[in-house]
Amino acid sequence: MDNATRVISYIYSLWDSYFGQISFTGFGSGIDQALIATLVFLVLTLVLIKLFRKANDKIKNLRDRAEFTLKIGELTLISAAGLSEFLLLLFRFVRAVFLVFLFFSYLTLITGFFKATRGLATASLRWLFSSIAHLGSLIWSCIPGFVAIIFIAFITTQVLKLLHLIMGAVERGSVSLPGFHRDWASPTDKLISFLLVALAVILGAPFLPGFDTPAFQGVSVFIGLLLSLGSTAAVANVVAGVTLIYMRACRPGDRVKIGDIEGMVLETGLLVTRIRTMENRVITMPNGLMLSQPVINLTSLAQAEGVGMSVDLTLGYDLDWRLVHRLLLAAAAKTEGVTGQPAPVVLQQELGDFSVAYRLQAFTRDPVNLPRIHSHLRANVLDTFAEAGVEILSPAYEANRDGAGPVIPKKQPEKQAT
Repeated sequence: MDNATRVISYIYSLWDSYFGQISFTGFGSGIDQALIATLVFLVLTLVLIKLFRKANDKIKNLRDRAEFTLKIGELTLISAAGLSEFLLLLFRFVRAVFLVFLFFSYLTLITGFFKATRGLATASLRWLFSSIAHLGSLIWSCIPGFVAIIFIAFITTQVLKLLHLIMGAVERGSVSLPGFHRDWASPTDKLISFLLVALAVILGAPFLPGFDTPAFQGVSVFIGLLLSLGSTAAVANVVAGVTLIYMRACRPGDRVKIGDIEGMVLETGLLVTRIRTMENRVITMPNGLMLSQPVINLTSLAQAEGVGMSVDLTLGYDLDWRLVHRLLLAAAAKTEGVTGQPAPVVLQQELGDFSVAYRLQAFTRDPVNLPRIHSHLRANVLDTFAEAGVEILSPAYEANRDGAGPVIPKKQPEKQAT
C-alpha cells in the first residue's frame, strides 16, 4: 500500500471511530437533527460561496498588476494575465471539489441520523474514502509525469518565444545574420517552431498516463499507418516547398513563368504555390511539380536591371539593315514603360536563304504590366514600319503577289467619343 492510500485509510479510521461513537439522543429526534444539520449546511455553503467570490475577484485583479509580469528584455516569460488565468482555473477546480465533498458529507451525516439509513451512511462513507484513496494514489503516481510534461512545455514555450523574437528582428532588419536573407526569417520561424513542437510531443508523450498500455500503443500504430499511407505526396510537396523557399525561386508579389503558366505569385506555402494569371484565374500548383521544372522569375532583377522582352520579325535582303534598326529602336522609344537604361538593342538573329531575322530586345522595370507593355511594343513596331512605308511580309507572299502593290495598312482615324 503506498503513502496516499495509507493516509486516506488513517483518516477514514479516525472518521469512522468518531462517527460510531457519536450519540444523537440528546438532540431530539432524527428529524430535528436533520433540520439542524441542513440549516448549518446552508449557512456554511452561503458563507463559502461568498468567500469564493471574493477570492475569485482578487485573482482576476492580478491581470492588471504589472509586478506579476516576468520579462527578460523584450521577451515576456510570465504575463500577469496568463498567471491570473492559470490561478482561476486551479481555483475553480478546488472550489468544485470542495463543494462536492461538502455536499456528500452532508448527505452522509443526514442518513446517519436515522437507524434505517445508518448502514447506508456507513457504506457511503467507506465508498467515499476508498474512492478518495484510489484517486489520490492515481494522482500521486501521475504527479512526476505531469511535472515533466509541464517542464518540457515551459522550456519549449520559452524557446519558441526567443525564436520568434530573433526571427522577427531579422525580418524587420534590426538584426542581420551573415548569409541569411531577410525573407528567410518567416519560413525559418515556422519550420523550426514545427520541429520544436514535434520534439516536445515526442519527449512528453511517454510521461502521459497509460502510455505503455496496449490501447495507447494500438492508437499510435494506427495513426502512424495512416500518416505513412496517406502523406507520401504531402511530404514530397513539403520538402519541395522548403527547397523552393531557400532557393529563393519566387516570393509573393513576383511575376513568374512556369511552363505554360505565367502570372503573379499570391502565396508560397509548404504544400502549394498559388499564382494569379492575366485572366484573373488562381492556379494552385503543388510544390513538387514546381521543383521539377524551371521557374522563370521576371521580378527578381526587374528594379535593378529591368526585365527583357523581345519582338522577332524577318525582312527581305532588299531592306537596308540600318533602316530596320532605326525603325525598331524608334518603336521602342515610343512605347511607354520601356526603359532607356538598359537601352533597347536590335540583333540580327539569322541570315536565312530568303530573309534576315531581326530581334528587338527592350527592357522594363514594371513586371506587373509586362504583357501590356509587350503588346504596345509590338503595335508600335507595326505603326512605325507602316509610317515609313516598309512592308513586313514573308518571302513566300512576295513570290506569289502577282504584281500587287505594296501591302501597307492605312492608319485609321481615331473615333471621337460621343
